[in-house]
Amino acid sequence: MPKNCNKTFSQARADFLMEKKGEGLSAASVKTYKQHLSYFFNCLGDCEIIPVKDFTKDDYIFFLNFIKGDEEKNERTQQSYCRTIRVFLNWLMENEYIVKEKCFKVTLPKAQKQIKSTYTDEELGELLKDPRHCSYSVYQTWIFINFAIGTGLRLSSILAIQVKDYSPQEQTVIVNTTKSKQAQTRHLNPELCNLLNEYISIFELNSVDYLFCGSSGKQITVRGMQENVKRYNKNHGIEKTSIHLFRHTFARKFLENGGNIVDLQRLLDHSNISTTMEYIKDYSIDIGKVQEVFNPQVAYGNTKRTKQFNRKKKM
Repeated sequence: MPKNCNKTFSQARADFLMEKKGEGLSAASVKTYKQHLSYFFNCLGDCEIIPVKDFTKDDYIFFLNFIKGDEEKNERTQQSYCRTIRVFLNWLMENEYIVKEKCFKVTLPKAQKQIKSTYTDEELGELLKDPRHCSYSVYQTWIFINFAIGTGLRLSSILAIQVKDYSPQEQTVIVNTTKSKQAQTRHLNPELCNLLNEYISIFELNSVDYLFCGSSGKQITVRGMQENVKRYNKNHGIEKTSIHLFRHTFARKFLENGGNIVDLQRLLDHSNISTTMEYIKDYSIDIGKVQEVFNPQVAYGNTKRTKQFNRKKKM
């Protein structure tokens, strides 16, 4: 019998989290794993003494029914928890914590597909309107919104950017903090560069400063920027306050303007193109219209007849 079969769920969780940390999983992801696994163990009972080898498919089904009946968690949250538990259970089976005879396929409950919301053109026009005679905080938030909608980067990636990562000459920014752990060089449009140049000058930022830093010079926290954007949007009559919606809006506009799905995958730092393909489904992007923009026959072909040819019947 494999040695891991005698371990309890508590011991297995410690092994699992240690391995994930060793793989370079972010602190935020590890925290999420801990939270979801704690919920899972509360459902099971005393994880300090329950051996992993006794876990069966019926126990997993019991958990699915348990979380489905939790009225404090909406369907999207339930799906998130179930995905974490699936990763954990598959890891247990791959590493022989669960004996081969009791292994099973871990399936996720079906959920109603929710269409991802984005900012409308009217809302973008209001949010990106140049603020005049405003405070430093409002001005900085406006610059941040321009940067977020102009790059489609994740909030954590933006907040980790330092001034030295930005090159006004090359109109690029190096993004060192990404979900894929691979640095990116992103090209910025000239208008956004002009805004950044003015912003850096007004705030008198040094090369080692974070691009978006607080009054103390330290990096703005995720929570801090979320509150700033929420306040800014509300003051402009916009009910949507999610920073992540800027990312979805960037993706939608990129596709609507004929962008390539493979390029979008790279820009959004998606490890799997199937994730990016969901944007086409969510936003009902008309692939036919995109095809017309890049169709070489339309671009280079002679669509008008310049000479009529008479066909003779064969005798």
